[in-house]
Amino acid sequence: MDSPLSYLLETIAGEAFDSNDGGTLRPVSKADVFCQFMSPSIAEDGSELPGPDAEAAEAALRFLEAEGLVEVAGGELRVPARFWPVSAA
Repeated sequence: MDSPLSYLLETIAGEAFDSNDGGTLRPVSKADVFCQFMSPSIAEDGSELPGPDAEAAEAALRFLEAEGLVEVAGGELRVPARFWPVSAA
């Protein structure tokens, strides 16, 4: 698995990108993202690896927010407007 920071950012971006709507970005549920982020993964040998815990998820989110990579609004996570495609701005 990638580092918790990059994995959380990838999870948020993957959930926020809507390819069915011309490639737009939309707000996503923090609870849904955390559920996916904390889910176990499968190792190359087929064994199950535990996912990050809630403390790691919150710490990673605080860092991403402080760096301006994610905006937190209550229970929603948003990709900042500067990352939106020009056509969506």
